[in-house]
Amino acid sequence: MSASLQDLVSEYCDSPSPALRNAIIEKSIPLVKSIVGKINRPDNALASYEDLESAGVMGLLQALDNYNADQQVQFNTFAYYRIRGNIIDYLRKIDEVPRVQ
Repeated sequence: MSASLQDLVSEYCDSPSPALRNAIIEKSIPLVKSIVGKINRPDNALASYEDLESAGVMGLLQALDNYNADQQVQFNTFAYYRIRGNIIDYLRKIDEVPRVQ
């Protein structure tokens, strides 16, 4: 029986290793793909599905590096907002229309 994502993340927090990190990424890819699928992509060559997925994986890695198991928050919940935020940040960065401040 394979370990749950939360179990892998807890183990990673206790003793980080590249193998655990890769296992967490592999188990989290469906979450990243789900988030990318819910975001409206603009008609921009730099906003391909693969580009957004890559931005999502970067958000996943940031979430993994900043996750604190002591805060009583599930990793999926914590990672969801970081992944989505990273994708939106990427879309804002490539946006050709300046943002009004």
